Amino acid sequence: MSDPIFGGPSGLTLANKITITRIVAIPVFVVLMITDTPRWIPVTLFTLTVLTDALDGFIARTRKQQTELGRFLDPLADKLLLIAAMLVLALHHMIPFWVWVVVLSRDIIIALGWTLIYILKGSATVEPSWQGKVTTVCQMTFALAALVAAPASWLLPLQNIMIAATIVSGVDYVIVGSRRLTTGT
Repeated sequence: MSDPIFGGPSGLTLANKITITRIVAIPVFVVLMITDTPRWIPVTLFTLTVLTDALDGFIARTRKQQTELGRFLDPLADKLLLIAAMLVLALHHMIPFWVWVVVLSRDIIIALGWTLIYILKGSATVEPSWQGKVTTVCQMTFALAALVAAPASWLLPLQNIMIAATIVSGVDYVIVGSRRLTTGT
């Protein structure tokens, strides 16, 4: 019998295992960034982690391995990776500290809104919006550009696009959440 949370009869699906590996890679990435490790090593790990984000989604869809656990862990892995990467970049003065605050604030607002809806309505399903997906791509692109020390002529426009996408998707999640609280839809 299949487990609705974890997936197949053996427990975790391949897609979920990849997602969990992405989460485990985050502290490794941080340690590599804060030690004297050559920069190409954490950059490579970050890039692989970003690429496996697409891979686990592809595997889940094509192998019909979509699970509740995967729907929860996949965006969590993205948020944890991006918050950690932006914090390390800010602490290394590779990006302005306020950029990390904006990224973190959006995710805190989303998490608090989800929790509030869950408490008041008894359930809360967070469906990723296209704005949220665009934001994740923009944040990953910006973080990678900062990690490889892209020239300011590239980094500043990427930063502005990423910040705009982050704000727009944050506002969208607040609007959708407010609607769920007031109308139940």
